[in-house]
Amino acid sequence: MKLNDDIEKLFKIFKENNFKLYIIGGAVRNYLLSRPIDDYDFATSATPDEIIKILVGYKLDTYQSKLGSIKVHINKRIYEITTFRKELGVKDIRYPEKTLFVSCIEEDVVRRDFTVNTLAYNPDCGIVDCLNGINDLMLKRIRFVKDTVESINEDPIRLIRALRFSLLLGFSISEEDLELFNNYAYLVEKLGKIKYDELFKLFKIIGCKKFILKYFNIYKQVYKELDNEMFKNVLNSDIDDDLLRYIVAVNIDDYSLLSFNKIDKIIIKGLKSIDVINDDLYYTKLLMIEYKELLDKILVLIKYLNNYPSKIIDNIKLIKSENHCLNVKDLKITYLDLEMLNIPKNEYAKVFNYLFNIVLKDNSLNNYEQLIEIIKKGY
Repeated sequence: MKLNDDIEKLFKIFKENNFKLYIIGGAVRNYLLSRPIDDYDFATSATPDEIIKILVGYKLDTYQSKLGSIKVHINKRIYEITTFRKELGVKDIRYPEKTLFVSCIEEDVVRRDFTVNTLAYNPDCGIVDCLNGINDLMLKRIRFVKDTVESINEDPIRLIRALRFSLLLGFSISEEDLELFNNYAYLVEKLGKIKYDELFKLFKIIGCKKFILKYFNIYKQVYKELDNEMFKNVLNSDIDDDLLRYIVAVNIDDYSLLSFNKIDKIIIKGLKSIDVINDDLYYTKLLMIEYKELLDKILVLIKYLNNYPSKIIDNIKLIKSENHCLNVKDLKITYLDLEMLNIPKNEYAKVFNYLFNIVLKDNSLNNYEQLIEIIKKGY
């Protein structure tokens, strides 16, 4: 496994301090599958305090140290190093009743989700495969580390994550497990933000629409927003996979559940406002003004949201073809005209805004003579 200089240095530091260190999980799995490696996660015999001590001089994030995890910043990359641990009992959904630090990787891997994610690597001993993960890679199957029901009860997100990995890697899931997924999907439905993170990761994988349709009975239990004919029609359409998240988000009230950036939230806000626009030209213009840079994307989405009026698209075409005023600069009047009317300069902005709002409601008023008359009547 070819490693960069920073990772080799980490291995050297831990070895010199008599601690075991392994790359674990997705990086090793992807290496064996000849897939790109995006992130490197590490597992170690060192406790959080010992990690902090031997990595003195490095920038560290220690806010999850009680859970055994330290993040180290090296050359604009972040590596997460977690102490070997085992988890006992289930205190609440997704959280163990007790976590104990342990000294060997064989105990640590038992707490993980799937066998293909338990593979580890150390330069001195090579690939470490405690649970026949390599065999499952060769058989192209997703298999839980523990009994399927026990594993889902420990952390329900594993159910939906197993499906995502199945599509991502092209691996199979046993019919017995799929039947259990139908029975236990209600546990995932109770989760918040993390279940949407999983769904939006799925949307980034080629073939996700057909995949969701194939397992729709499971997905509709987890995501109530999907359980309607409109979304089924979307899944059968040619819409870009990247736009699926907006279709789902329109039906979610709490933005805190979504890992969306500012632009994403603006698009969703625009889509949510459409149901009050109807066929009103004035509100359609407001939509065009507020979301002008994002309008094309919003219009594509409107096409697939059949609960929203398609009249909006016709109105936008009309507004563009008739060159309706959508900016103060489009008013058929200038600063010179205001000066000739002896209007004080400090009131120019007020006058233009007043006229603009009138013209937005009735574009036929956007001509020199009528605008002058409006000003004379008072603003």
